[in-house]
Amino acid sequence: MLTVHEVLERQRARVAAVEAQTQQTTTTIQASHTDDRSRNVMRPRTFDEVVGQASAKSLMRAAVERARVTGEPVDHVLLVGPAGTGKTTFSHVIAHELDVRVFEVEAPVSFDTLMELREVMEDGDLLKLEEIHQQGIMERRGKSSATQPEVLYAVMEDRVIPTQSGILPFPRITIVGTTTDEGRLPDPFLDRFPLRPRLAPYGRDELVQIAQRNAASLGLQMDDRAADMVAGACRGVPRVVNNLVKNAGLFAFGYITTQNIEKVLEVNGIAADGLTPDMQAMLKFLRYRGARTVKGEVRYQASVGTIATAIGKSRDSKAINLRVEPFLIEQGYVQVAHGGRLLTDAGIARAEALA
Repeated sequence: MLTVHEVLERQRARVAAVEAQTQQTTTTIQASHTDDRSRNVMRPRTFDEVVGQASAKSLMRAAVERARVTGEPVDHVLLVGPAGTGKTTFSHVIAHELDVRVFEVEAPVSFDTLMELREVMEDGDLLKLEEIHQQGIMERRGKSSATQPEVLYAVMEDRVIPTQSGILPFPRITIVGTTTDEGRLPDPFLDRFPLRPRLAPYGRDELVQIAQRNAASLGLQMDDRAADMVAGACRGVPRVVNNLVKNAGLFAFGYITTQNIEKVLEVNGIAADGLTPDMQAMLKFLRYRGARTVKGEVRYQASVGTIATAIGKSRDSKAINLRVEPFLIEQGYVQVAHGGRLLTDAGIARAEALA
């Protein structure tokens, strides 16, 4: 029978073996440093440079200041919002304000990745987990327990990672989870993020400011009317503002005008109100090919699969769900109905205007 001392020695040996094996892993995960982040001239680096988001900035300023004073890592942060609305920017601003590195990994993060991060990360660093809801909803059947949310919980709360050979220490890091679908995160996961700044929708004036700031960062000027056209065509998404301004810079000679923006919208097939070619195609298909009579009433409706096929997405309903219909629903042009998508009166009028 082994003595307590022998049991402890064996456990230490197993842990040492795991650590030695981990140290041999080739590092493939890269961090973004302050210098790296500054190369993207259109991305804000400080809270002062972030346009709008007053409530989110107030909360995170306080968290960052407390971390500076106490020397403790910032509490774990959950950022929720549609794609392109500033989740990555906020992650990098937090890292820049604290002068730490940020590592970016798409969820679900594997056990091997966590072990590699354990070797390359330092106390205070940020780990940005994109689409973190995928970590919380992944199938348990057929998966290693090491890839389950509970392992990440141990990293978040106890700063350790459990292995088959024992418990290993983990750097005191901050996890920044980003997601477009907070509802898919289970409550135990949500509860482990003390900081949940809300990214509010951008107003038209704020989008104008972002357009003008981006133009200036590229060494260009932009008149107010051109910036307002960008704000009207970006669907409320700063990333789309960035792209439109970059495109306009190709046609401008130091000064972006309304003519430049009109050209950009024309070559990209984007309407003045931001409707992409796929969105326009969906509206026109429903209006001119989706008519059906239900109880004596004409309705313009089709299944998502039919719409996807009709607009050239090869029945890729996910593309419709994620990239085409959300803005149309937000604008009141389309409704989710039994058996598919239904064109509203406003949608009918918009489709006819596009024809």
